Amino acid sequence: MPTEKRHRKSKTQKLETKQRKLFACHPLFVTLSIKCRDDSVLHLSFYYYLRLRIVAVKMTLDLDASVGASTVAGSDLLSKASLLAYLFPGDHGSDTPNPSNHYQLSKLRMNDFSSYTGEIGRAYGWAQRLCGLRFLERDHGKPATAMSASHMAETVKALRKRVQARLALQTQMAAFERGTVPVTADISKLFPAKIVSRITTWKSSTYEDFVALPYTAAHVELGFATKQDTYFIATVERNTARMTAQLVLSPDYPKRTPLVIVSVFWNYERNATTDENVKAIETEVNMHFPGSRSHDFLLANQMQTLLLCFDVYLETAGAGAGAETSGPAEIVKEKIFLRVLLGRSRAKPFKYNPVLGLYFHR
Repeated sequence: MPTEKRHRKSKTQKLETKQRKLFACHPLFVTLSIKCRDDSVLHLSFYYYLRLRIVAVKMTLDLDASVGASTVAGSDLLSKASLLAYLFPGDHGSDTPNPSNHYQLSKLRMNDFSSYTGEIGRAYGWAQRLCGLRFLERDHGKPATAMSASHMAETVKALRKRVQARLALQTQMAAFERGTVPVTADISKLFPAKIVSRITTWKSSTYEDFVALPYTAAHVELGFATKQDTYFIATVERNTARMTAQLVLSPDYPKRTPLVIVSVFWNYERNATTDENVKAIETEVNMHFPGSRSHDFLLANQMQTLLLCFDVYLETAGAGAGAETSGPAEIVKEKIFLRVLLGRSRAKPFKYNPVLGLYFHR
């Protein structure tokens, strides 16, 4: 019987085999299911990769039937790439915590580690800590059981808060897209019963679009807007007057307050660099909005404050000035101001007192 010839593998085939083996994971994995306040369940599966010597996480989120409508602009809020990103500072999960992995990938002529996270999961730093792994020179990636136990409660608490905050964000953005602001009952009493200005559009934006605006440079330079943040644009209108708001949401919302930058359009464009009262609106919305800064509906409070400030801005337009600076003719004066303008900067009274129903200067 003639013997069959064995075909030698080519160099390319050998390389492909080594590349596949690099991502070989242990046959056993652990799934942690975390039930959140609204009965949604976050499932986290932890995989240990034998040659990389790291732990990667794959997640799924089961939403309760009571969760509100989805949002177009905020469709990425619950995505696998963004939901758990930056749960802790600097931990985006798209890079490997093991420095030696960069050499392994380079040796096998492979792409950067981030190219494979969709396949193997994300190697979050908190996942390494939960599994007792550290990547310091003195530790050599050995398990640290005590460290794992100390981080468990903190991490689970952070995961629950993140899911709760993102679900609340989804609810708010769905309402914004419909032109409404979902202010909670305990906060609504801090605003006047009638606000005329309305949100007419709400859509997603990008970091590149944000930095291209001439009045956002200072915020970028100070680090208030970065590539890791999420960007949105809201258009607010009252009759023919229009305001555009650029919103910057950090991944750890609501720990960090969203940044709102506005420009006003009537007769000509005004922003914080050309109009002191537009700057005052930004201060009011970013710093003096009602409610707790840790509240999940913080963004809705800011947007309601923005609508109120736009009303005040328009109803006080042209006070004590000539016709060339007067506001839109169709703006009806509905609010009571003890004093319309104050000081050389002609400051407007954006501070609302819900007890007296009057507006004051800060």
